Amino acid sequence: MSWVNLALAGNLTADFVVRNQVDSVKLYEALRAVPLNVPGPATADERTLYESTLREVARHLAAAASRLPKFDETNARASLELLVSLRSDFDSVIDDVRGIREQIDRAFGHGTHDEFETDYRQAVARRLDSVELFGVALAEELSRTKLTDAYVTLSLTGTDEGDGEDDDTPVEQEEGDGPDPGQFSTEVALDTLLPKTGRLLIRGAAGAGKTTLMKWAAITAARMTPSHRTWRDRQVFDRGPDGVRLKSDDELAVAERDWRPRVLFLVLLRHHPGGKLPSPQEFPKLLSSAIGDPPPNWVTGILKSGRGLVLLDGVDEIPHAHRSELRRSLADLIEAYEQCYFVVTTRPEAVEPDWLADFGFREVEVVPMSPEDRNGFVRRWYEAVARGRREPAVRDKVEQLIADLATAPWLAQLVTNPMLCAMTCAQYLASRGTLPDSLREMCETLCKVLLHQLDLERKIDLTQFPHPYPVMSYAQKKAVMRQVAYAFVLGELSALPEPDDIAAVGVALGRMPDRGAGEARAVFGCVLERSGMVRESTPADVETGTPETIEFLHNTFKEYLAGEQIAAENLHP
Repeated sequence: MSWVNLALAGNLTADFVVRNQVDSVKLYEALRAVPLNVPGPATADERTLYESTLREVARHLAAAASRLPKFDETNARASLELLVSLRSDFDSVIDDVRGIREQIDRAFGHGTHDEFETDYRQAVARRLDSVELFGVALAEELSRTKLTDAYVTLSLTGTDEGDGEDDDTPVEQEEGDGPDPGQFSTEVALDTLLPKTGRLLIRGAAGAGKTTLMKWAAITAARMTPSHRTWRDRQVFDRGPDGVRLKSDDELAVAERDWRPRVLFLVLLRHHPGGKLPSPQEFPKLLSSAIGDPPPNWVTGILKSGRGLVLLDGVDEIPHAHRSELRRSLADLIEAYEQCYFVVTTRPEAVEPDWLADFGFREVEVVPMSPEDRNGFVRRWYEAVARGRREPAVRDKVEQLIADLATAPWLAQLVTNPMLCAMTCAQYLASRGTLPDSLREMCETLCKVLLHQLDLERKIDLTQFPHPYPVMSYAQKKAVMRQVAYAFVLGELSALPEPDDIAAVGVALGRMPDRGAGEARAVFGCVLERSGMVRESTPADVETGTPETIEFLHNTFKEYLAGEQIAAENLHP
């Protein structure tokens, strides 16, 4: 937009930003005061769009300046000269604001958008559109890679059909969906949500991409990004063999159920360890406190109208003792706003099957990545990094890594979820095109991330989890898992009854200062739930009294840990 360029001309400098105290409100007022000297009077719509865009540009300027290294008044001038390179980003900001307005008008009628909703959607999209990569030290520019550039849809199993007694519209698989007819994409699952039955529980192991999926869904809804099918469904007319016809009300109602135009509210449950959900009025502040408080009754108005998309990420990150409180809070929310859509994620072991079935939730589970999924992920990841670093040469590494993975089956068999795949891409890039020297090196890196580092970097409040797990070091957690793995190998088992797992944990704890076998059940429960390294293999059978059995996520972890235990004690199974 030429008006924005006029306002920015001569003002995108260190002096200007520092003079306005790196404050988005002060920057906005200063830019708004710049005389534009454009010919002719501006229309109300033009002025409104200009001011909305200018507000977002000011926020972007302040946020970008505060992220620059060692930002303070002493060295602000040198650091802020780098802001000149951000000018190209403003084009995408302008496109976002204009696009969101057009989508709201298209979905709900011209002039129906309100200023806060537009600002909220834009703030959410920009806040969430970045990649998180845990457990790997990366250059700062890699951390600015856009999530929407790197995102690869996940495959699910379960039911891809809504409750929809009146819905006979077949679910359409998207191009690229896996060949397994029992699998479908996350977008297909979301597309089947219906009013009153729009409730989905997604289970997935550690690193399966659940939080990334929720952020992608939030960004897609914030930008109201339409799919090809959505555009088709929203057309009032249809062209058939007999010519053009007007669609029926039932056909047009299909578009009304679409999740993309809804107003999204994302709640990261790790920030609410007590299990009680924040009040709906607090939802916008969870993602966009910079735009201020919403107008009175704005949130409840959205929810009462059924336009809400409520995303609750990470049931497993709520301590077990408080999950019943979370369930009650969610039940109250659904009862009050039953027309809204609700999507919840959790690790498989955190809650029993059908935990939310009483409230109409369908359950699906993320499946491991296939080699084709992995290769697609690698290509998208490197493409996103190339854009973020503005270095096209980065793309040259893509096919080289894919070829190297094909010649390193010991590594390829581990790279079965987005987190592990992203870690492999990042390490390969950082090491200038070399894979880990050995399986042992890679296993050690992954063990540290899964057992310890992931919770630390996500700032999970472990103090609410059973003692002594919150105070255990990585070395102690690894010693526990080594003993468990040794029990598997000793019994030549691929799945071990839970009592035997707990006994093995007790042996390991008994060798530690200030620890004891009596703490084994609590520690094993936390490891099973938090690590993502082991999982339930078969459930307990109440009638026969057979306990549940546990298995390692991958035999490579079991063999690596058991091998270390054997070597450390000179044992022979």
